[in-house]
Amino acid sequence: AGTLRVVNGTATGGCEGARQRHWPENEWRDNTNLDKARGLLGQVKHEFGSQISWSDLITFAGTTAIKASGGPAKKFCFGRIDDVDGKRSISLGVEGVKECRGNKFCKSDFECPVAFRWPQQDPSDHARCNLTQPDRLQASHSVGLIYVYPEGPELKSSARGYDAKQVHNRSPQLSALEVRDTFKERMGWTDRETVALIGGGHTLGRTHGNCNLTGTKWASHPYNEVGPYFEAQAGSLRGPTDGTCGQGASAGLAENTLSSGFEGPWGRTPSQWNYDFFDAMLAEEWEAV
Repeated sequence: AGTLRVVNGTATGGCEGARQRHWPENEWRDNTNLDKARGLLGQVKHEFGSQISWSDLITFAGTTAIKASGGPAKKFCFGRIDDVDGKRSISLGVEGVKECRGNKFCKSDFECPVAFRWPQQDPSDHARCNLTQPDRLQASHSVGLIYVYPEGPELKSSARGYDAKQVHNRSPQLSALEVRDTFKERMGWTDRETVALIGGGHTLGRTHGNCNLTGTKWASHPYNEVGPYFEAQAGSLRGPTDGTCGQGASAGLAENTLSSGFEGPWGRTPSQWNYDFFDAMLAEEWEAV
């Protein structure tokens, strides 16, 4: 679902086809470790065979997770058809080519030929892919990423907010602009829908990504006690947000926020986050079965 895009008026990507099983999507770095998730689902697929497609199984697993977490998962539409290969994802970008076989597109699109950096960004930091790329429906900020660089842009030494004492100088402000660029301009979400969906998706998901990274983590308190919020790990000197989000019950709340403040009422009234998350998710056309 994270590959769904509207680029130049053309809708592409999405769950249909279950192409994350095939090249090139299975060599995108943002899909690291999804082979483990598919391995778990493979036991179900083996038992039921052709009675359920991989496309339906993967999306149904997400719906089951919502239901198991107490969410309003009351309907699901079956009928997705699997693709036999990943050729329909080639237009979304090719990163690795190890599993490419006899294809004229066996060349990496990394890095994007048309890219940009923010004026405040370190010139040695990753350039960001423009939305429009020649002969490709590029919608993420890098080939191989689903959305944005999660660490955010690195500030150059002359930029406001740069702190030479920090190991990294990642900019939360520029990160917010990148998230808005991706989710609003490239996917069509409002700011409120974006925050609700990111918070919800990473609460119930998080089955991919590199396992050895440290930094910001979910708060250790059970969700049904205090609601969703982030808690920073102090002392790593990883960036300007490190150690500034408060600790314990005050982490990520009130003066300990670096955001638009949408999550403030969600932390105090978790039911409101439930409504916003599912209102955004169910705003699309769903059919009862």
